[in-house]
Amino acid sequence: FRAVATNSFGSVTSDEATLTVTNNRSPIARIDTPSASTGFATGDVISYSGTGTDPEDGNLGGAAFTWKVDFQHDAHAHTFVTPVSGSSGQFTVPDFEAGEANMWLRITLTVRDSSGATNTVTHDIFPRTQVSSFPVIGTPINGWGPYEVNRSNGEQGAADGRQISIGGVPYQRGLGVHAPSDIRFNLNRTCSGSFIADIGVDDEVGDNGSVVFQVYTDGTLVYDSGALNGASLRRTALVSVANKAELRLVVTDGGNGDGYDHASWGGARVTGCGAPPAVTVSNLQVSDGANAANWSIQSNLQVGNVSYGDRTYTFSAVPAVVAGGRWIRAANASKAYAGSPLATFSISAAADVYIAFDNRSPLPSWIDSSWVDTGADLTMAESATVSRGFSLFRKRFNAGTVTLGPWNNTGTSMYTVIVK
Repeated sequence: FRAVATNSFGSVTSDEATLTVTNNRSPIARIDTPSASTGFATGDVISYSGTGTDPEDGNLGGAAFTWKVDFQHDAHAHTFVTPVSGSSGQFTVPDFEAGEANMWLRITLTVRDSSGATNTVTHDIFPRTQVSSFPVIGTPINGWGPYEVNRSNGEQGAADGRQISIGGVPYQRGLGVHAPSDIRFNLNRTCSGSFIADIGVDDEVGDNGSVVFQVYTDGTLVYDSGALNGASLRRTALVSVANKAELRLVVTDGGNGDGYDHASWGGARVTGCGAPPAVTVSNLQVSDGANAANWSIQSNLQVGNVSYGDRTYTFSAVPAVVAGGRWIRAANASKAYAGSPLATFSISAAADVYIAFDNRSPLPSWIDSSWVDTGADLTMAESATVSRGFSLFRKRFNAGTVTLGPWNNTGTSMYTVIVK
């Protein structure tokens, strides 16, 4: 071959340089899981795996893999899982999906061969449940062609829109409509969360257009944006759909005609739908070594369960809010332990953690304002004639480790922990 070097100054001389010729070819990275259809919600455990092959090295081992996961929001990203190696792994989704319409997770895999050449691929997964996945009730109304899923309204043809964009921010998910628009979705009372969407006149019409967004649940108007035009800042519609049968999304022309009234529901989705992920309790670690053997993880809390691992006390009244939950049978003797932490355990998904404290004593200092007094009491029978009341306090935890402080009170009974 022939190599020719020039410089921008027209000089016949230049600094010395080394030309290296290599026949090394780049490796090929592939993400196998999660699949493209995978959605996520708070508390889900997402498993990932992939392969790396190289023309010279063959199949690459886990040490050649680097994974990272970013929380994508609007046009920027926050690192969620810092770079880790291995051909596979998993992570638990924290509680960051409920309040942002335009968000998703980006899984990135980079593989490196023995010569240092790399190849990087990405895979995006989105929150469930997108509003477009619900059955439509009746015949939708749309002012210019059909409404579009995951693109702007465009023109009169189907699937002729662009990427949704509101206020310069692109959206990979959502609905594109044209006023007057009226779409009704059947939620079938299966959701316990909220409908959320960023709203505005789509950027495809510039500063033109004037619309009003409205949200109805079971026939009741629960959100009205007021008049928005192409120059208006985007807004967020966030309304409860708990136990609602129907979600109705309406866009009107604002009273001045429907010219250029291209409106978009950016990132439109519903949270809290379907069965939540099952929560497991594991990895119980007790610092009170003298009594640790009498601690254990239990399931299906019910009246009649033995309360402690070192006593014959039983639960004589269990409030409905914790009945059936997973719980930790502690050693009553651990009430004297003063070290911190007294114990830790892990939960696999976001859950409410309840602690029942003996009513005869003030709360320990580690129970701060983030814990909520439920107003309910757990009752424990120490004998046929003696019963004690325990006040239930609740705090929401993301998947991960829960730390318990000491009770440090020998004059009462040890607390009980329930996860539900």
